[in-house]
Amino acid sequence: MAIAVGVLSSLVLTGLATYEVADIRDRAYQEARGNLLVFSSALSKQVSDIVKSQRIVVREVARTILDDAGDYTVQDKVKLTRTITGQTGVDNLFLYDLSGKLLIDSSPQRPSSPPFAPSLPLLSSSKGLIFEGRVPSSPSHLAASELILSQDGRYRWLATTWLDFSGFEQTVHAVTAGGGYKVALLADDGRLLMSFPSGATFDMDHLRQEVVDSWGKGVSAVPIHDSSATGEATEKLVGQIDGAPLVLRVSVSDEFIDTGWTRAAWILTSFAAAGLAVIWLLVGVVLRQIRFLMRVADRSERGEAKLIEILSRLRDGVIATDLDGRVLFVNSQAYVQLEASSKFDLIDQQVQSMLPISMRPMFSALIAGPAITDRTFNWEGRFETLRGNGFESEVRAFITGLAGSDAAVITIHDATHQKVHEARLVAAATIDPVTKLPNMLAFRDRLSELLVSTSEHEETCHAVLALQLTLPSGSPLGDSVQPLAADRLLSITRDADSLASDGGGRFYILARDVAEPVDVAGIARRIGAAYEAPITVGGARISMCPRIGIALIPFDGEDEATLLATAQTAAASLDSNSLFRFANDAVSRQLARFHDQADRLAEALRSGHLFLRYNPLVDIKTGTRIGAVAVPHVNLTDRVVHLERLSSIVEEAQISSLADACVLDAVLGDLDKQPGTSVGRLLVPVQRDHFVSWGFVDHIKEILPVDRTYGGLAFFVSELLPAKRSSDAKATVSALSEMGIETYLADVGAGLASLTEIVSLGVAGVIVDRSVIKSSNVEDAAFAFLTALTSATSALGMRVFATGVEDADVERMLANMGIAGATGPLYGKALVLGELASGSARSDGEI
Repeated sequence: MAIAVGVLSSLVLTGLATYEVADIRDRAYQEARGNLLVFSSALSKQVSDIVKSQRIVVREVARTILDDAGDYTVQDKVKLTRTITGQTGVDNLFLYDLSGKLLIDSSPQRPSSPPFAPSLPLLSSSKGLIFEGRVPSSPSHLAASELILSQDGRYRWLATTWLDFSGFEQTVHAVTAGGGYKVALLADDGRLLMSFPSGATFDMDHLRQEVVDSWGKGVSAVPIHDSSATGEATEKLVGQIDGAPLVLRVSVSDEFIDTGWTRAAWILTSFAAAGLAVIWLLVGVVLRQIRFLMRVADRSERGEAKLIEILSRLRDGVIATDLDGRVLFVNSQAYVQLEASSKFDLIDQQVQSMLPISMRPMFSALIAGPAITDRTFNWEGRFETLRGNGFESEVRAFITGLAGSDAAVITIHDATHQKVHEARLVAAATIDPVTKLPNMLAFRDRLSELLVSTSEHEETCHAVLALQLTLPSGSPLGDSVQPLAADRLLSITRDADSLASDGGGRFYILARDVAEPVDVAGIARRIGAAYEAPITVGGARISMCPRIGIALIPFDGEDEATLLATAQTAAASLDSNSLFRFANDAVSRQLARFHDQADRLAEALRSGHLFLRYNPLVDIKTGTRIGAVAVPHVNLTDRVVHLERLSSIVEEAQISSLADACVLDAVLGDLDKQPGTSVGRLLVPVQRDHFVSWGFVDHIKEILPVDRTYGGLAFFVSELLPAKRSSDAKATVSALSEMGIETYLADVGAGLASLTEIVSLGVAGVIVDRSVIKSSNVEDAAFAFLTALTSATSALGMRVFATGVEDADVERMLANMGIAGATGPLYGKALVLGELASGSARSDGEI
């Protein structure tokens, strides 16, 4: 029995001892792995922020300071560079050209051993950012070199920056202070840049292989146990730094981990051996085992306290929860960020209620996902505090654990100052400091956005205008004159257009949605007119000479670089007597032909080469002639043309008032030749641009004799009036009504007819377009339109006239609808006024 009890006791004690040793070892390695995950995440974020600061600073220095068009001295460039690098992780910035010449040294005082050229060559543009190592004169700094592109897309400069890693070193010292943990920061080619603690040794061949594996096979997401490595830690975490050519390696040695658990294992074994010899000491062994477990728990608590101390020193807030979202731990920075009054506001609370609304589904999906260890997500936005305040933040959440998942960790980085600084850098990089207009960088972005959004089926086009302003001597404008020149340009451009200044009196205009090239020519003329008057600066009157080059989109280029270069070339090729030039010669020739036609038409009108024919206006029901419609013709030497067919030229050439004056003079002349003869209601066409202008009524009053009345005189204007000028049209109709002159809307049915708009104008009636009359007896839509129009106008007391009536069937249909009168081939050809007065109402159909 004694032997049996001894054997049984031995088996029990041996089993317990073996189980406890394995459990202690597992817990020791689990704790080490958890620490590696937390340390690696915090340190990677810190290094990533430092490199992000370097990239922003280098690009903004290149864009803002090294623009060839800027008139900066070396001192100004150094001063601006120091301003940009302020409040960032970049302490010093050295800028060279590609020959190695130093261009800018932003250090307050010349360092004892500055890297005036990179120690490693940039072999190709694919290398990007290269970290060269510690700065000899400042070991807490790392030197980094990078090639910089100029605006033409070529590598033009070489920047070497000193990045301040002192904060990183402080965090690493806190991590490695207890011994056992080692941290290495390596370049992507395997070079060791920083190592901690001081005096730590590494197997460099093994480190380089880890870097190759990291970049070739992906980032290591969990601690790696590698028993084949000699002289190295078996627990390590190797990962790439986000956005940087760097690799972070955090490791803990076997000796450090094993020292903790082997000591306890030997004690446990000794007590088990004693228990085998003396059964009655079994109770004592058990008690000692309990005491041992308490010591292990106490040691674990001390380790947890140390980890909490390290997390509390971090600048980011840290919140740890279980997989139900219940808060287990919050460091001091998180208390400050969330504005909590005490730990009881957070501990044991549900973290989902503290997160922004847009982040809550992401966190819920994170903790409810499958049991893997590499789940994580990042979030940026405004983080609301418990008191309703907020701050700009960058949040990262991830799951910790080994075989499964046992906790969630949330880190909160306050990015308020960083966002403000980035916004200032963006503003400095996109605004011209002299004129306060957008610079070429912003202009290129807007032009690129327009090119991407432009559809091939758009009926309108766009244009890029390159404006070069110089003094009469040909020299560029100074800084004192350019703001005044920019103000004049702003005063004559549309809100939809984009402006930019390139310095030296060079401006660019992006004119959107222009119907025809002639409209762009009008914009160029307005720009030229804006600079006809001199600018007064300090009592001196300064004249400016504008030259404008025009590139049309998409005809003259499909990318911003081509369009800008084309417009610049067109402006540079102008002679001293020309204001603008199209880059497209075909457009220039088309514009020249248009101006030639406009000049010929204006000359014909001024020379009196306009005559009238009159279409009879007949009452459909009685068959009697009730008036006539004047049809103007222009003799252009080579042919006779209806003035209506030249309406587009009249509008574009802005000779509407001249055309109306010539027509009205011809009408009055014809009436004077028929004294005492009444032709009834005489409908005279007027140009729509002139009709809605401010001076139309005064112009009519000047032409009509004051000693004679023309009771039957009426005007008609096209229904296609500009919608934004409807109020001006109403005022004109009202003023003509007071003079006893009726107004009619013509072309009704050919455009976007609106009965509400027709009624609000107050016209006496409408003239239906011939296309509607011609199709009214064969198309249901045209018939329905006429029926609705005549019914509505009859109820309002308005007259409806029809044009283009060709046969009796159509006439009878119109009579049944209540049409007041009609013109067309059925009632004879157009006649002079004398023939009209003596002729009959109907003809044999001759046109």
